[in-house]
This record gives sequence, structure tokens and C-alpha cells, in this order.
Amino acid sequence: MIINIKTLTKDQFNQFIKLVKLYFKEIENEILDDESANSYVNNILIQLEKYKTLCLIVSIDNNNINGFLLGNTFYNYNNEKCSFILELYVSCENRLQGIGKKLV
Repeated sequence: MIINIKTLTKDQFNQFIKLVKLYFKEIENEILDDESANSYVNNILIQLEKYKTLCLIVSIDNNNINGFLLGNTFYNYNNEKCSFILELYVSCENRLQGIGKKLV
């Protein structure tokens, strides 16, 4: 498996915000305006800095973000160490291609 770690470009960051808006519309049945979506993404960034066990992984194909996973890589549950997925989303037009599986 090849894993690339890189900073998102401004365009990709804007794509991520659009994807978050789609996520909330489809999964949460909630329409986010630009300000709310930006606030949500900025909160994720703050939490990623604060809690080093959190991770955000995005799927990028041809410089377009088509999915994301937000998870906790180190968590104690019933005195057992585990990982868990907080959010996983793949855009409708990119489903059934194994993107979600690769993100996990």
C-alpha cells in the first residue's frame, strides 16, 4: 500500500469543504452554508492539532478530493486499546470503486 502524506492545496481545501457540505446534506440531512462548513472544517483542524491520535485522511484522484475519513487511532474502551472511525464519506459519483475500503 502506498501512503502519501501532504498538505492540501488551497483548491483541494476548498474541495474538502464542498465535500463536507455534501456529507452533511446526505448523512445528517442538514444544509450547511459556507460559513458553517468552514467553521466545521476549522474545528477539525483545531482538534487534529490538539489530539495527536486523531487523523484525517482524504482520497484524491486527479487532484480532486472524492472522500474522507476522520478517525481516532488510539482510544481506550473498556480498558482495551482500539481505533475507531468518527466519519467516513465518499461522494455519490465515486462510490463502488473501493475508495472507502482504501480510506479505512
